[in-house]
Amino acid sequence: MSEFGISRMAELDRISRAEDLKDPPIGVGVVRYQVICQGSAFVSLERVKEALSSVLRLGSWEAIEGKDPNMVLPRWFVDMCGEELSSEERIAWLEKWRKLSDAERTLAEDQRRWSVNDWLYWFEDEQRAWFWRRAQVLNENEYTVDIEVIDWPFPSGALRWLLVASGAKHVTEIGFV
Repeated sequence: MSEFGISRMAELDRISRAEDLKDPPIGVGVVRYQVICQGSAFVSLERVKEALSSVLRLGSWEAIEGKDPNMVLPRWFVDMCGEELSSEERIAWLEKWRKLSDAERTLAEDQRRWSVNDWLYWFEDEQRAWFWRRAQVLNENEYTVDIEVIDWPFPSGALRWLLVASGAKHVTEIGFV
């Protein structure tokens, strides 16, 4: 568990629920994302929950180190992820990213295929900045996800990649709710 977060077991319990929580949020509050899907919102949301649950059940980064990601994460998620970048490739991408406007950065992050290791890094206890609160399917192609955040702004790239890899066509941060 992160110093300011919730336990992995409590987060897994939240993922399996559909109802809104009555307990006050941790950190600075709850941020809502609107997700427009390429296909079924229900299927996309189930994929989000499956991948997130898989990584939360790992318990720690060390639990996956040296193992085949296909053995601990859903195959479809691993297939959506990109190749691991070399140090030089990583530095070049970051230098290019830093020159972009905020809107261009968001678009670049949404279009970039994260590697499995890049994504898993953000689930180390020391890196966790957001925690699942709830989600709701609104219609055939749209759902919302509510995330508790420890601080603002917070690193949302791993969340956005999870949503995109799971079938999101557009991910929009609505703001605090």
